[in-house]
This record gives sequence, structure tokens and C-alpha cells, in this order.
Amino acid sequence: MSPSPFETWSATQRVSSNTALGAFGALPFQNPPDASVLVPFRMAEPNPSVANCDVVGPNNKLQFRVVTDPAMPGYTVLKAANDESLATIEWREPAKVEVRGLIPKQRASDFFKSSCDRRYRAMAIQSREYVLVSTGGTLLLYTAGSKSYEFLARTSQQAGSCTAELTQSAVSANLLQVCIVTILLLQNGRKFN
Repeated sequence: MSPSPFETWSATQRVSSNTALGAFGALPFQNPPDASVLVPFRMAEPNPSVANCDVVGPNNKLQFRVVTDPAMPGYTVLKAANDESLATIEWREPAKVEVRGLIPKQRASDFFKSSCDRRYRAMAIQSREYVLVSTGGTLLLYTAGSKSYEFLARTSQQAGSCTAELTQSAVSANLLQVCIVTILLLQNGRKFN
């Protein structure tokens, strides 16, 4: 059996989004827009990894911090600039995730369920359905719908650095926290199903 695209997310190969989306047959996926209309965020100054870093947005403005504190072994927390906890990953088996106000505490494998053919992951966030597609070194986030799939975000990694580019509607829906949690889960190297 070939590995899931999510198991090779850190691969350096580049695959076009049209190739990856072609795996879904004739589903009407919207092509990602030009990068100039996306809001960029990056995981800056990893120490020693993205499990301890700052997430900065346009103009290098701090959005929140990712903290894996040795005093709290087994937990990674996303914290706002005012130190308020926004999301938590509990690494003990089974790994659990929570994003305040968006995703109630649940198993990571339930948070982003793998499709039967392992070509995409499905997520439910506040009763809306989303699809996460891996294209080698890039993850694409779409709304799931019966008629079309609207592009919301793209995350990628290069040379140990991770970035997330979101549409304005995804930023307004607080999906940045979801994107960062997803990056952290996949960077950890565990299999979640």
C-alpha cells in the first residue's frame, strides 16, 4: 500500500494543485487564487522546532505563540499575545486537540478524519464541513459542498519554516488557529488514521 499524502507532507517534491485535485475526479474544486490576494502568516523563530515559535502575520505582527512548555510535558498550547490559551494539543495516546470556540476537545484522528482512499481529510468546524488535500509539500483547505469546494487556505513548509496563506474569509472565520494546529499535528510525524 502506498503511503498517504499526509505521511509525506514534509516531502520536498512539488505537485501542482490541479494534479492533486484530479484525484477527486470531476469534483468542482476552486483553484487557489494568486498569492497576492491571500493573507500570509508564518511560524517564525522555531526553537528548536515549530512546537515552540511565534506565528506572525502581515508586517511581522505577532498573532500568537506556539508553546510546548517542559513544565507541562505532553501539551502544546497556542497562546494569544495576552497569554490567553487559544488551542491545545494533548500528545498522550490517543492525541487530542481543542481550539477554543471552534473545535471541542476530541481525538486528533476524529478532528481530521482520513477518507477511505486516504487522499484527503475531512474536518467539521462549527457544523461546517471542510476538506484538507495534500499536494506533497502543500496542504490545501476547502469548504466541502455538494456543488463546489471553495478554496480557503494553503499551508506549506520549506527549509524548516512553515507558512499559512488564508483568504480573508478564512481569517474572519478564525481558521488560522485550525491551520496551525493541523501543521503541528502533521509535523509531529504520528499517524492519526
